[in-house]
Amino acid sequence: MHHPKVDDYETYIYLSVHGILPGSERGDIRTCELDVVLSDNWLITHGAPGMRSINESWDRALKAKALPGNTAAETLQSILATQASHHVDEVENLQKDLATVEEQLLEIGTGQRAASRRVFRIKADLARLRLILGAQREVVHRLGRGDFAVVPKKLLMHFRDVYDDLYRAAEMTDLLRDIAHSAVETHLNLVANRTNEIMKVLTILTCIILPMTLITGWYGMNFHNLAGLNWQYPELGVIGLFAVVTAGFAWFLRRKHWV
Repeated sequence: MHHPKVDDYETYIYLSVHGILPGSERGDIRTCELDVVLSDNWLITHGAPGMRSINESWDRALKAKALPGNTAAETLQSILATQASHHVDEVENLQKDLATVEEQLLEIGTGQRAASRRVFRIKADLARLRLILGAQREVVHRLGRGDFAVVPKKLLMHFRDVYDDLYRAAEMTDLLRDIAHSAVETHLNLVANRTNEIMKVLTILTCIILPMTLITGWYGMNFHNLAGLNWQYPELGVIGLFAVVTAGFAWFLRRKHWV
């Protein structure tokens, strides 16, 4: 598969561009190559069966009972414009999906794991789109600035419109990649903060239970002269001691602003 490019052979030009084939789910997007040979009076295209840009241009021609334009270059412009609109539509769909996933990542629950996987699939789709959009817009840019004799001057503005669509799609792709990266970073920070809060609570509970364990361990010794053994209700004394130690430790933690 060729990278998007355009070659000038004086009497004709050869260009390779890429369309997109959305997958059944995020992360499955594929690109399909379209090879085009353009001369003054004829246009040859070769691509994968079922390419939307070709089929839609052909359907419009059948409905109008004529080609999209009066020249081969106009037909090429129509195909590239259709292809560019598909790129823009796909990027906008990715933007909507990313916005939904961002909300899911901020929610605490089991759905976070599925949302994080979806973010990575969206990033994979954005990477594939960005790989071709940068080179493809340069191809259309050369067509729109009049580098080739087979492209009439009256069509330059129309090719520039196609370039604008590709430029917007490429810029949106870069922005969405940054947003997806930030979303993942935010998700990881939230997970880390929640883990820290859990560890903080567990540590406080451990610190509170530790002196109780020390007291019970001390009274579990086989000594004859332990304080309180001759009390009428020794268990109440020990429970009271627990309460005093716990209250004192809680006061200490509060004074240190640790809780």
